[in-house]
Parts: sequence; C-alpha cells; structure tokens
Amino acid sequence: RLTRIHQPPLERILTFEFSYYLSDSDETGSVTLILETIGRQSNLILIDSAGRIMDSHRRVGPGMSRYRQIVPHLDYVSPPPVARPPPADLTPTDLQVLATAKPTDPAWRILLDAAAGVSPLLARECVHRAGLPPLPPAAEVAAWDPPLAALQDIVAAVESGPPQAWIALLDGLPAAYAPYELTHYADREMRPSISVAITEFVSASGAPTLVA
Repeated sequence: RLTRIHQPPLERILTFEFSYYLSDSDETGSVTLILETIGRQSNLILIDSAGRIMDSHRRVGPGMSRYRQIVPHLDYVSPPPVARPPPADLTPTDLQVLATAKPTDPAWRILLDAAAGVSPLLARECVHRAGLPPLPPAAEVAAWDPPLAALQDIVAAVESGPPQAWIALLDGLPAAYAPYELTHYADREMRPSISVAITEFVSASGAPTLVA
C-alpha cells in the first residue's frame, strides 16, 4: 500500500513509501522507492525500513562513484544537496554579482547557476519574458530585475496551481514540455495534464514511452 509521496524542496528526487503485509507469514513492514531524476545519473532505488539498499535499476559500484555506491546491502546515501538559494530568496544584486564574475556566460546561465530548481529551459524562458535576446552575454544585461521577476512569477504560479501542461513544437514535433507556458517557442500547445505532455514528448523522441 502506498502511504506517502515526498519531494525535498526544489530537488529532483521523489520518495514513495509503501507498507506491506505478507499473509502467509503475517509479516508486516515498509519499504521506500526513491526516484532520482538527475540526468544521466537517474535511478530507481529500493530501500528497506533501516535505510539499506535492497536493489536499484542501475547499480553504481566504487569504480563509478567515490561519493556513494548504489549496490544491495549498503546504506542509502542521498545525492549532494543543492547549494543554491530558492528563487524567492534571490535579489537582482545576487545576479549582478554572479554576472560580474562570469561576464561572457549567457544570461540564462546566470539564472541557472544562481538558483535552486532552475533548468536551462526555465532559465531561457525567463530571459525571453524579460525581453532580452536569446543569448545575450551576462555583461550586456543592464538590469537583472526583469528576468528575476519572470523567474519568481513562474515559480509562484507553478507552486500555487492549478497545474498547467504545455508542449513546445518544432516542425510539428514536441521539442520541450513544462508546467508553464513556453513563450520562447512560437509554436506551443496546452495539454490536459503534465503526464500527457511527458508521454507525448518521450514517444516523439523515440525513447520508451512513460506510463502516465
């Protein structure tokens, strides 16, 4: 029985907690399935009630990672936490300081490096909503208030709901999806749910279709 779903704030990790009962032995207990959606390091990991790894979709041995191994019988270690503030805590001055240190980086990269929970897609959307060209160097941004305001508005809308689902299209095919309108794509459409959008995107990419 699924008893709880939890996501650490602004992390790409979901935990699914289950309780179980084995009728033949009257045994009861709990296990947790952890979904880590971290790019090429994405994984599904099953741990017992003591926090020990039972198994995983992708095993990571000592030759693959110094920080943590993901193999049965070891204690589960979470990925390193995001060491950046949430978008709501950022100020234009914070962005200006980072832009001064990285003047040749594109403006969207400054947003990406400054705040937790920001993807390249979201950062580019904020730059577009701020009325900036697609790839301005950070040194050419006169004021960081508009892109920061766009970021904070999008995050607040996603967190407060109701949820939206958008697909961006290139040559008629899904190119991106998001829980906010992708205004930097000329061709974009709403979908009934984010699960529908994800499934459509993955199906078009040729990868195995997600079960929504």
